[in-house]
Amino acid sequence: MRRFSIEDEVHAEWQGDFKSFDEALAELQRRAAIPWDFPPNKCPCTGWKTCERIYTVTEFIVGDESFTPQNEYEVLSVSSQGVKWLQGFESYGESTSHNNP
Repeated sequence: MRRFSIEDEVHAEWQGDFKSFDEALAELQRRAAIPWDFPPNKCPCTGWKTCERIYTVTEFIVGDESFTPQNEYEVLSVSSQGVKWLQGFESYGESTSHNNP
C-alpha cells in the first residue's frame, strides 16, 4: 500500500496524506482556486507577501520504516505572481499501478 503526501517544499511544511496520487492532485486543484493570500496558500513566514508555496507530492510505501520516498514531484506553485502548474507530474497519475485500489 502506498501513501501520497503533500508538502510545501519552500517551508518544509506537511500538508496532508492521501490514498492516491489522484486524490492528492484533486486537493491541489482545490488549492489552486484559493487566493494566494488566504489559508492554506498564505505562506507562514514574515515575508509572505513576496514568498511562494511550492507544493510537492511524495509517494511512500506504508509500513516502510525508513520512510524512503519512492517518487516526488513538484506540482504547483502559488504566490502573488499567480498559480503555476509545474511540468513533469502529468503522466504519473494516469498510471493506475501507482494508485491504491
